[in-house]
Order: sequence, then structure tokens, then C-alpha cells
Amino acid sequence: MVKKVAHDHSVPELKSFKAWKPGMKTKRRVAIKDIEGNVVLSKKGKPEYEICHVPISADKKSQMNHLHMSAKVQRHYSVLWNQADKCPLFRQDVPKVKNDEGEMVHRTYPNTNIPITERSNRSLSGHTLKTLASGAVAAVNAQLHADATMLRLQHKNGEPLAPEDTKYPMLPQISVGAGFAIEAAFVAYVQEIFGTALEIQKAHENKHGKVTAKCCQAAADIVNKRLSAATSFVPETVSFRKAPKQKKAKEPKEPKEPKEGVANEAKKAKKGSGN
Repeated sequence: MVKKVAHDHSVPELKSFKAWKPGMKTKRRVAIKDIEGNVVLSKKGKPEYEICHVPISADKKSQMNHLHMSAKVQRHYSVLWNQADKCPLFRQDVPKVKNDEGEMVHRTYPNTNIPITERSNRSLSGHTLKTLASGAVAAVNAQLHADATMLRLQHKNGEPLAPEDTKYPMLPQISVGAGFAIEAAFVAYVQEIFGTALEIQKAHENKHGKVTAKCCQAAADIVNKRLSAATSFVPETVSFRKAPKQKKAKEPKEPKEPKEGVANEAKKAKKGSGN
């Protein structure tokens, strides 16, 4: 009996975008200098260089670690999604059928007679994904052609740059992992819309007993507004912030001088009280 060997799930390390380490060095072209410190010139009058190993300063630590981390995450995500077709979430059981003898059995492949017990469980077909990718490429190409026309870019012979040909459009290839990732994002997007529509329906249970098409349309507008605000450079709302007015300190009031009539009456009252 052949011994089963455990599958190796390790991913090869990156050869580029290495993480920063103290004492790391890199190759740089350094100008050759003489004893006096002057740059050595060649016969043609150009400075001569030599390849030296220069230490990488700590200022590059965050930048190198960021590139290393992003490349590593991207590689592991691609490996993960490329194995997603074996996940039970993307597989479903195939129902049995009756054979000539009346027994319920699975269908088999014609060449190998292996029973077909599972099949893929996908919400988007390959044709749909290719159509979406082709439309996205067409939109980007149209924007690039508009920019090229504005900048008056042209070939060496003076001809303007050509846009995408309608007869031979671009059909980008989508890998298995990318297809599953797009499908997962699409499913999450639809679930978010239906969840918002369900909240709207529960808030109006007296008028609506179920989620209607108008309710889903309003929920889609709400979700699209949230996504646009979260993924664009422009905020959804701009709060009005005005500096509060500073109140001036009240000046001490000067005592008012009594009027002549009032002053005479006060003097008379004092004299009467004194008598």
C-alpha cells in the first residue's frame, strides 16, 4: 500500500520586494574618485563608475516592508482563490437519475465511467465575467484615447493613436482565482442590497408585506451611494464648520449721574430725615 504524503501548503518566498533588515546592502553605481576627491574621467570626458555594495538606510524600512507585505498578500490571495473551486461553497451535489434497470445512480463520464457526484456552483458564468472584463477594458481604453487626443499624441509617421477596434475588441483572460474573487464580491454586493431592502420593508410592514421591486431599487441606490462615498476621493457629505463667534468682554458700566430734579428731591429728603 502506497503511503499518503501530506500536501505541502507552503507558498514559495518572494525573490523581489524583500523585507528590510539591518545591515542590508544593495548594488549602486558609484563615481570613481582619485586621492584628491575629484571624479575620474574617461578618454571621452565622461565620469567613470564602479559597482559597489551600499548599505540601505533605515529611512527605507517602512517603504520596503510595505512593498514586501503587499506583494506577499497578493500572492497568497491568488493561491487561496485558485484552490477555491474545491471548497464546498462552490460545489453542489448532482442528483441521481434512473438507469435502465430502474435504479437511482449517478451519471458517469463517458470515457472513464467515473460517477459524477458533484458539479460547480457558480452564480456568474465565464461568458459573463469575460463580458464584464471586456466592458471595463473598453471604458479604460476610451478614457486613454481621449487623453491621447487632448495631448495630441501620435506615431513617428504623424498618424494619431488608434483606439480599440470595434471589429477586434480586447478580450482579457480571467484566471480561476480572479473569477471566484469577482463572484464573491458580486454575491456580497447583492446580499447587501437585499439586506437593506429587507430593513426598508420591515420599517413599512403596514403597507408592504414583502420586498418589492421598488424597495430593491431604493436599496440599490442607498448601497451604491455608500460604495461611492467609501471608494471615491469625494466625501458623501461636507459638514459645515464655522468658528464660533467670541463674545467680547463686557466693559464696566459707569454710574449714571442723577437728573437735577431727582437730585434736589433727594437732598430735600435727606434734610427732612435729619430734622
